[in-house]
Amino acid sequence: MDTDKQEELSVSLEGVANESKSKPVSKEMDNRFSIIEKRNKTLYSYSNDPEKVAFTEKDNKLIANDNNPALIKNMMEVAENKGWEKITVTGDKEFRRDVWMEAKARGLTVNGYAPTKQDERKLERIMEKQNSIGEDKENAITTDVTREVGQDASEKAPKDEIKETSPILPINDEDKEIRRRELKTAYKTLGKEKAIEKFPELEKVYEVGDSAVAFYQSKGGSEKQEWEFRSKATNKAIDEIASGRTLPDFDVSSYKEIQKQIETKKESEIDYG
Repeated sequence: MDTDKQEELSVSLEGVANESKSKPVSKEMDNRFSIIEKRNKTLYSYSNDPEKVAFTEKDNKLIANDNNPALIKNMMEVAENKGWEKITVTGDKEFRRDVWMEAKARGLTVNGYAPTKQDERKLERIMEKQNSIGEDKENAITTDVTREVGQDASEKAPKDEIKETSPILPINDEDKEIRRRELKTAYKTLGKEKAIEKFPELEKVYEVGDSAVAFYQSKGGSEKQEWEFRSKATNKAIDEIASGRTLPDFDVSSYKEIQKQIETKKESEIDYG
């Protein structure tokens, strides 16, 4: 008997899925994974590394290739989207604990792991945070980016064009940091078109950057500090997206018009004599 063989890290459906609760794959999942149907199974490979399979779906079972917490979150999203309500988890203790925590937070019943009192207290804190966000949904305020960059635009645009951020279920610190790094790397290295193609939500970040520069110039900011101001605004925007919030719309055209007027004025003031 091979005692060194690692136990399968898997999550299995118990009973029958509730089809009335099923829903399509989220845009975030679609961006993060290449989902390939292959014979009697579905492979979820990383978009930035298609040869690397993150987890596999086969016979009402999700099989993970490792116990990364972010990966477990994605697996539980798939289970929830398919209408799974009761699951059984197998694998090492850390994997089973993390699956239990994520699944219970989504309202699923879990077999295969006996939580400790510490686990239950942690789950309580997660649920309290989710409930708090749900209660505050109607009172959601605009982001720091809106206050710093978009305030001037909000004074000009009709009120029905100004959108507030939309809070969603909380993202833990590790997931947030992973997402932030992914977005920041794409924004800095891929170029605008490819970055937006991979992460459509980055289109708003580019709008923030353009608005920040034009706004800064309209206030008489120096060219030397222009890039620093843009970088500060886009970093905040990326942090908001990584936290699961939606950025408001920006009236980029009005800022560009201000910028154009300033540039025209500067040209007229040049002394060619």
